[in-house]
Amino acid sequence: MGDPIVCPGLNYSADIEAVLLKHEGTLGPASTKDDWLTAQHRDTIGSIIQHHDELCYHSIPENVHPHRMRRMLLERLVAPLAPVTRKRDRPQETSGLGNAE
Repeated sequence: MGDPIVCPGLNYSADIEAVLLKHEGTLGPASTKDDWLTAQHRDTIGSIIQHHDELCYHSIPENVHPHRMRRMLLERLVAPLAPVTRKRDRPQETSGLGNAE
């Protein structure tokens, strides 16, 4: 069985779809790359929070206490991926030289 993100044209049988929809955290055939990335980030952050050694490992370079690092990660868990601003979504920049009439 392949990955629908790697092989976009892959079709699942009805049995596989039922298993994917039954278990939370597994992505179905309609999942996007952003859904997959969000699930990966949430799983990673959850694992770091649960393992105290990992939490200490990540708190040292940030120079914060592990409890504060846990709090930061819990806040990041709500929205692990920041919204991406694409070039076509950004407004056109105008020059600040004034209006030429």
